[in-house]
Amino acid sequence: MPTTTNPAGRVFPQFPLLDAIANGVSPDGFIFNDAWHPGGLASGMFTVPYGVTRPGNEEARQWFAAKRRVPVDNVGPDFAEIIGRARANARPHGSADPVVWVSTPTHLHAGNITAALQSGLDVLTDKPVVTTMEELKAVRAARGPDREVYVSFQHFLTAAAFQMRQIVRDNPGKVARIDAGFLQDWMLMPNDNWRGNAWSCGLADIWTHAAHLLSFVGDSFIASVGSAKMQSVGEFARSKKFSDEGSSLVTLENGLYGDCRYHQSLAGHADDIYVMVTLTDGTKYLWKMAWGPDTLFVTSSRHATLDSSIGWEPHLRGHSKLYGDEALRYFPRPPGGHVRGWLDMWIAFFLGTAGDIFRRRGLVSEEELPWPMRVPVPKLEQDGVDITAAVAAHELSASDGGRTVTIKDVLKQAA
Repeated sequence: MPTTTNPAGRVFPQFPLLDAIANGVSPDGFIFNDAWHPGGLASGMFTVPYGVTRPGNEEARQWFAAKRRVPVDNVGPDFAEIIGRARANARPHGSADPVVWVSTPTHLHAGNITAALQSGLDVLTDKPVVTTMEELKAVRAARGPDREVYVSFQHFLTAAAFQMRQIVRDNPGKVARIDAGFLQDWMLMPNDNWRGNAWSCGLADIWTHAAHLLSFVGDSFIASVGSAKMQSVGEFARSKKFSDEGSSLVTLENGLYGDCRYHQSLAGHADDIYVMVTLTDGTKYLWKMAWGPDTLFVTSSRHATLDSSIGWEPHLRGHSKLYGDEALRYFPRPPGGHVRGWLDMWIAFFLGTAGDIFRRRGLVSEEELPWPMRVPVPKLEQDGVDITAAVAAHELSASDGGRTVTIKDVLKQAA
């Protein structure tokens, strides 16, 4: 495989760098600045010489050019122009085509993704893929056989989540329920965050992560959503008319089920995500990532509660007998808490997408990839489709007295 001149410290220097066109760059772009950019660069698989800004945002254009030390002509609001420039300067090897990173607010995803796909480029997009089933239909139609859309449901990309899935696999017929949730206090105070610009923003923003984690640990895609609730409980949410709190009963295709909740205005929860597996004998296993230096772990108990650490028996830090070979192959070190652990998940996402891109482009076989580059990453089919349909099912259930809505029915109506 041809290689490029690689920066020092790359974990897998035998692979070429992939050029990324970052769509959604600006000094105040939280997702790009705190997740996509550091995660993509730290993976050692991507360089980011091109950026797409909002029209008229000259400050963002100059900022990105200076930040990435690239010509200012590599940055601008004309997506097609930036794609053309990237292709004209493509590296002379098999991974020459650039990829597109979509880290714009969710309501802009559909246009960004379809434009990239219609230009023949692979896409890495922030979750969820789109906001409506109509948009999903357009994205699916734009994706040809040689293009892929990767979706950043990155919270499962840690040995702890794989360990939880192994617990479910090791206890067939003995899993009573799987519950998941994402709890934040981000929307307690008034702000100009895009997350409050539509009624279902909280559902799309953080419930989707919890639902995907529940699906992954349960080892099955979502089949239906019922008993759904959506409400505004915080003063800011009520004033802006968006739902900052909600929950639903999620049932998987294999019959496992559990509550899935979100809350964006819950005091004392800076950024907490969890999934809890309860066995029929009362034993509970908890994966929880809270804000802190060392809080990503799996524990077991029969009596402890979600919000209390008292009574939980820790199982992780790389020494648990519950670890399976799969997790140890993909993740060579135990995860940290939300600060370091979050970055580790993003690195894993970018390693996995790069590995799949190299494999799909015929540069390497699956067996030639290092294990961290073989980690399964969510794609449009089925993860992106399933979670987008689950959001629609949740909204329908909440607006119709909590009735159960199946994913098949939602997809059938959008066909």
